[in-house]
Amino acid sequence: MKILAEAGKGSNGNCARSWGSRLSALVGLVAFGHSWGQTLPLSASIRLTEVAMRIRFALTTLAGLALAASLSAKGVTTRITIQEAARGTIAELTDPKVLAAFNVWSGPGTFGNGVEGTEGFIIDWAAGNINLRPTGLARHQVMFYVRHPRSTSEQLAYVVQYENDPATGQGFVYLPGRSDEFANLNGGSIHRGRGFEGNWFRASSAWQQAVAPLLKGR
Repeated sequence: MKILAEAGKGSNGNCARSWGSRLSALVGLVAFGHSWGQTLPLSASIRLTEVAMRIRFALTTLAGLALAASLSAKGVTTRITIQEAARGTIAELTDPKVLAAFNVWSGPGTFGNGVEGTEGFIIDWAAGNINLRPTGLARHQVMFYVRHPRSTSEQLAYVVQYENDPATGQGFVYLPGRSDEFANLNGGSIHRGRGFEGNWFRASSAWQQAVAPLLKGR
């Protein structure tokens, strides 16, 4: 199941975990009913199976609604800018279809049905953090802007450091640590947990495909 909400102390995180617990309990009841129905006469068992199928459909619908409500409560990404210290903004992503693939509230630090997210944002999470990367790469600041519900203006929600290796096509992403600039800003949006903030990671292939052409020759 897709990500429902950020793990944290906020009401949205608690709501998502509550929904996850309720859905899990209902799934358990359905499974029990199905196994119990196998011991009933055929006609009764068929009726029980039909009820179980309807409950499963309802659970799927509720999960989808919970996902949509959770993500909309966090806000919609409106813009991603890529900046250099010397030249300022050198590239910008504004296409909603492209932005949807790089939601800040995805990956570690988010939970769905009690399971922590392992995909999303602009990082290849499965590759783990890295200690070595090429030296001398140009460093960029990537800034994620969102518009929260009931707001008509966007605001900065998350910032990371990014380096691109044009020779290999590999990118690298740094999540600001506790003592870094933007640590408080990022923590106010999502806390990914130990082993994430303050470390470098490989950029996802989807992110590389989206931004590498924009950075070519820069």
